Amino acid sequence: MALFNYPASVGAPSDSVSTPGSTHNDLMSPSTFEDKRRENFNKGQAELEKRRQSLIDQQKREEEEKKKKEQEEAEEKEKQKYVHILHDIRSNWQPVHYDYPLRQELERKRLQEWEKQRKDELATHREREQEKLFATKARQENLQSELEKLVSCEAFIVTE
Repeated sequence: MALFNYPASVGAPSDSVSTPGSTHNDLMSPSTFEDKRRENFNKGQAELEKRRQSLIDQQKREEEEKKKKEQEEAEEKEKQKYVHILHDIRSNWQPVHYDYPLRQELERKRLQEWEKQRKDELATHREREQEKLFATKARQENLQSELEKLVSCEAFIVTE
């Protein structure tokens, strides 16, 4: 229940609030238009930066996941090789003492061969990682140039 019942024509509070001296022209003044335009431009820049950062974060996550997976695969492969070498050693082991120097020599040669293979694998892995790094840098430069094009396009639109 309303406390006061004003007739519509007699000083009833109105829904629209106007300040003294404000006119329609004040709302559309050039400074207000420029402020809105500048605010819109800043919002656009913030959105571009947000999207750019999102892309960068996504790339980092993907690269980290890929590196982790490759590392796990490499570790598993190395573990399997080690198991295979141990199996070979155990299967060739003979309890005769007179061929001990021969077994040592064979073990030394196997170990050298394994180390050589491991070095080759690491070199190959390093080359692959460098190729990935170059590809990622190229992609980043491409994204940066696209971002610059968008910013220059937006700046051109803003100046018009």
